[in-house]
Amino acid sequence: MNLVLSLIRRLLGLLVLAYEVIFSARPTVTRSTEEQARVDAMTRNWQLYQFPGCPFCFKVRQAIRRMGLKIDLVNASPGTPKAEELVEGGGELQTPCLKITDPTTQAARWLYESDDIIAFLEKQVAPVLAS
Repeated sequence: MNLVLSLIRRLLGLLVLAYEVIFSARPTVTRSTEEQARVDAMTRNWQLYQFPGCPFCFKVRQAIRRMGLKIDLVNASPGTPKAEELVEGGGELQTPCLKITDPTTQAARWLYESDDIIAFLEKQVAPVLAS
């Protein structure tokens, strides 16, 4: 039974990746050069720990693209050093997880759950654009 579930997960992962290639989101916002520089500076120390074929990670990657954000994507697939880093820092091997590092203190905050990550990103980007 575990073999069947593993094969199904792999197949679904491949379908998610194929869908992402075909229907990749495009930025839906237009920013001035100055606004984009402020947004880029804010997200410079953020990383999205993700599994490439995970549908929830896909959802967050699409939101990042739609918002025109530059956030490093980290492959945290089980058995990789980044998976160990995710468990040590965030507490669990669950993706997606946004690592938000404070540039001043280097303290990291780990945010799980796709909807929470997207809501956080939307909330953070809006004030930058308003200022």
